[in-house]
Amino acid sequence: MSLLRCYVAAPFGDAPFVREVHACLRLLGLGPTSSWAEHADGSPEQLDAMPLEEVRALAERNDHALATSDVVLVLPREGAGREMYAEARLAIAIGLPVVWVGGPRPLSAYREGVILVDSLTDAFRTLYERSVARDVAAA
Repeated sequence: MSLLRCYVAAPFGDAPFVREVHACLRLLGLGPTSSWAEHADGSPEQLDAMPLEEVRALAERNDHALATSDVVLVLPREGAGREMYAEARLAIAIGLPVVWVGGPRPLSAYREGVILVDSLTDAFRTLYERSVARDVAAA
């Protein structure tokens, strides 16, 4: 059975934490796809200082990783995560289920296909149950 692929949308500066989330996802038998976090050091993004082609390539890589996932885990933080909100909206638009942890919760957090949970523990439980249900259905 194939792993449930999970993209983690979070503020760029939270990349070190997202790598810890990736480790937990792997322990649950899920496959993290948010490769952006594996290469980010947690310092602020300097997109304006990068060549346009490089910035667009990063965006395409992130979009592809998200679009080829089975579910998106959103980890919002007040005052951060501009691209994270765009990624959450993209996931909703293409019909991917979204697990939204805590707040802030903009209008998109209440759209069809979004599962609202209060904690990361609740999110892990939801993702694990989804993975098990998928495995049972495939058996």
